[in-house]
Amino acid sequence: MRNMRVSFSIVLLIVSSLHIYAQQKQSQYDFEIVFGGYFHGDSVSLKLNGISILENRKLNSGTTGATGVSVIQDKNGLVVRSIMTKSKMKRISIKSQLLFEVSLNNRWYKYKFDRLNGNIFLVQYYNPDGSGKKIFTVEQSDEQPLFL
Repeated sequence: MRNMRVSFSIVLLIVSSLHIYAQQKQSQYDFEIVFGGYFHGDSVSLKLNGISILENRKLNSGTTGATGVSVIQDKNGLVVRSIMTKSKMKRISIKSQLLFEVSLNNRWYKYKFDRLNGNIFLVQYYNPDGSGKKIFTVEQSDEQPLFL
């Protein structure tokens, strides 16, 4: 019986530690924007809370669907990363709401997100049913996207 309690205590300690570690890791940044699915020479511009982040950036997805372009804001500032470059900007002032304005091939889309629902955003332009008609989406999550 004592061995069982010790084993249970160890498992409980491990699970609690993992949960605390995951929370700390997620809170290291304010938000992350990942440009994923199936861009093919498409022009994208991005404004966050009215501040221009990307202007007419040509995006191309690799074989996994990822473009390699992301935007991350942490306590040190905002960073735009791509496969070959990395540029830094000043932090954007945000409260609980984050206003996205995204231009895809010169057509603007607006989204408003409550950051309490997640701080990771996946931007995609894909063909969900194989019909040839692509749709543009911005999805909010608290988990990193997985590209296979």
